[in-house]
Amino acid sequence: MTKIYSTRQVARILEHARGYLMLDLPEVALDELKNIRYTEHARSDFHQLMAAAHRELRHYAESAVHYRIVLQHEPHQLDALLGLAWSEKRIGRLDLCIECMLLAIEHHPEEAIAVYNLACYYALNQQEEEALIWLRKAFTMDKKYVAYIDAETDFDSIRDNQEFRDIVAEFRDKA
Repeated sequence: MTKIYSTRQVARILEHARGYLMLDLPEVALDELKNIRYTEHARSDFHQLMAAAHRELRHYAESAVHYRIVLQHEPHQLDALLGLAWSEKRIGRLDLCIECMLLAIEHHPEEAIAVYNLACYYALNQQEEEALIWLRKAFTMDKKYVAYIDAETDFDSIRDNQEFRDIVAEFRDKA
């Protein structure tokens, strides 16, 4: 049976769950979280932690449900947009990944990770031209992403594209 806790108790449980996730113990985090239902002051924290735990356990559909709840209350929350897109990618819903990243970029234009991820999702969705445009933008914003490109399988479909190779070479020279 679900227990009702005081604000302080809920905060402590949420902090414990956060710690278990940092220790790579998502099952224990879920066990901790199942003791409570969110309260008004902890709604986003509760669902963000539930989403993260399910994501770590590879329960992507369940993770996506919790990220959507966070976004109902905080529609532009960057971590929830990134997490939802990450989960949706694993369920094969690339259209939703792209939608999440476009929203993230609209509200957090300084976040290169959203731009880089958008390039990834476009490449996976066989939208080569868009992938290249956003990849160049990501590299321009933060050159650290150039170091990830060789291991990033999301770009496998466009690796043979000359423009892709030119963009990578250009930014490797600048890095």
